[in-house]
Amino acid sequence: MEMDGQRKERLVLNALITFADACTLPSLTPSCPFYELENDLPSCQEQCRQLASEMGSEDRPVVQQRIGGLVMKGRQIPKFVVGGMNDFDAGREFMAQRHLDPDSQSVTSLLIGLESHFIRAVLGSQTSINLTIEIWTELKKRKFPVAVATSSGMSATLADTILALISLPTLRKHGYLVPAIETVESEIENCWIDLATTSFNKFRENDVPEADVRPQKVLIIPKALRPKELQSDEIVRIARNDEFLSYIFHPDFFVRVHQWFSKILLEGPEAALARIVPNASLFSSLEKKSQQDEYGRWLWDRLTVTQLDQWALTSLTHEWNWIKNADDHGIDRRFLRARETELERVTDTYFEKLLSVKTVQRSSNFSTASFTHAAVEKLRAGNPNEAAEIFAGLTEILPSSGEAWNNLGFCRMAFDLDSALKAFARSAQFSRSFAPIWIANHILALHLGGRTEEALLLSKLPVPPEHVDAVWAWEITSLPHRPTLIQVDDSNEYLEQVIAFVSRSS
Repeated sequence: MEMDGQRKERLVLNALITFADACTLPSLTPSCPFYELENDLPSCQEQCRQLASEMGSEDRPVVQQRIGGLVMKGRQIPKFVVGGMNDFDAGREFMAQRHLDPDSQSVTSLLIGLESHFIRAVLGSQTSINLTIEIWTELKKRKFPVAVATSSGMSATLADTILALISLPTLRKHGYLVPAIETVESEIENCWIDLATTSFNKFRENDVPEADVRPQKVLIIPKALRPKELQSDEIVRIARNDEFLSYIFHPDFFVRVHQWFSKILLEGPEAALARIVPNASLFSSLEKKSQQDEYGRWLWDRLTVTQLDQWALTSLTHEWNWIKNADDHGIDRRFLRARETELERVTDTYFEKLLSVKTVQRSSNFSTASFTHAAVEKLRAGNPNEAAEIFAGLTEILPSSGEAWNNLGFCRMAFDLDSALKAFARSAQFSRSFAPIWIANHILALHLGGRTEEALLLSKLPVPPEHVDAVWAWEITSLPHRPTLIQVDDSNEYLEQVIAFVSRSS
């Protein structure tokens, strides 16, 4: 049956609008004919929106809203446009499937879930050993080489997390991080700190000249400690002037931690979960050379890493051979067909990485901002539990994201102050500085939780004034029984109001 001209035009217009809304910075669609790179970053002139306007679509300006640390920016999608782009997005796939039983999840969702459980175990957080093993078992049932893939793809992330944990106490002493009112410590964290201290002391006992200890030309700065503006000069300066930090940020120490997790993951989940921390003698015997199965890394990258520019060079090489020559290197083709990539884009990305003099830190595969729209809508609809669930999922993927923990705490203030305070404490652990609205929310949560003395102590923390657009916050007297969102034009003034309210109530 032929479509009449009007319906056909409507269909094309709706598809164009959907494409335009799905294709937003920083992750533009490489297959778009208007896609281009400027200074190694994706860019365009929004020609798709111009075309849609020419075809009769109403102009929809960009809207930005902020709600207690949540920032939402985007265009309203017409209600009649119910479709969407079907591009691969590992983060969204996990968020959509993480509540399903393992046998109903995709391999991508299972791998990301598995990584989140191991990261929680490394952080000393409560995690389900049975569920971790169940996920691992499900992957094995599907004939997926889970041990090789996790050993090659997950071990560096776990090592990065450990370096962040070990360095936090020393960095706080140097004033790099604002001390949290409530610290979150674990037995595992203390064991790793003890191991690092023992290794450092043995290193010094070997009479190694100070010049060999610091300053190092290369320092491995954990991603969890890097602010958004790539890499902090301040943390490098602190590390170069502290022998302990110079030691643990040295590539040799990182590689040993990397090697530990790489080897233990090959033994299976039980061994990895049971032996998170090696003893000092075993640790010192590990090779100072990183070894990983490059095919396992390729499989991990293509199934869990959305952006090609975040893949390893070897992964891009194998991907090119797979597209060009159907070279699967013995990997089950079911897993290779789970995602399609473009040969031209793979080639361009490979040479960009190969020829780049300076490695640029790209945005994370998972960003808090990309999920704030749904959270804001649920908060406005009076469903803070559902909004909190979004950020609970994000903290599983980004356990060292201060922003994700902060947003989780803000949402939970409406229904569970104890868990909100725990989330704020986690946020403090991984945040470099705090906005007035964050301080205000934490003070209010402490006071309502019966910890007014700590709230008043936090109120004395020097906070630089913030000049931002209007923010959304909880109406001070509405919590905890009738949580009401209000729009605040001046977050600094709101902080003063919260402090005054708590002071009067004490």
